[in-house]
Amino acid sequence: MKKLLLLTALLVFFFALPAQPVGDTARSNLSRPVWDDAIFKFGRVNILKASPVFYGISIKGASLSHETGINWWPFSLNTTLRYFSGTDSTDGSVTIPENLMLELQPRFWGIKYLNGIFLAPFVNFYSTGDIGFGGLFGYQFFLSNRLSMETSVGIQSSNNTDNYNSPIFLRYGLSFGFAFPKGIKRNGN
Repeated sequence: MKKLLLLTALLVFFFALPAQPVGDTARSNLSRPVWDDAIFKFGRVNILKASPVFYGISIKGASLSHETGINWWPFSLNTTLRYFSGTDSTDGSVTIPENLMLELQPRFWGIKYLNGIFLAPFVNFYSTGDIGFGGLFGYQFFLSNRLSMETSVGIQSSNNTDNYNSPIFLRYGLSFGFAFPKGIKRNGN
């Protein structure tokens, strides 16, 4: 619980920073492009994202992600660190051990005229020694000049840590982020 409170405090701090434009203009306008070629350069835009981790309707952890370009349009790299407090099987449900997970997720933003849509294969490394893999289809957009929102759905392989009694399971996500642009000007120059 202390970790969740610390994560919340960090997010409040980052959202309190003064706004700076990320895209085409200083105005927040939904018709302007969210991504341009300059954003895919390494370190030009860094997005720090956070989300709670749910098990049923209970919050059982938190995840923190970082996304940046990798110098190759239309790809970016999203790296996630997730803490899950675990579940027990006293009510007959599946037991999942407490764990940390590192996820590497290269993202393909190939639909240039539909800004914000991505496809992402991923691989997960768990503190329990397990490995998981899968793929996501998602949408990321900016609510304001720096505040982003992302939603995704995909499939993931099951393992001894994320055990859902089937070989694969449906995975969904919703996160909010904060962008830190570096040197982005009008038309990406």
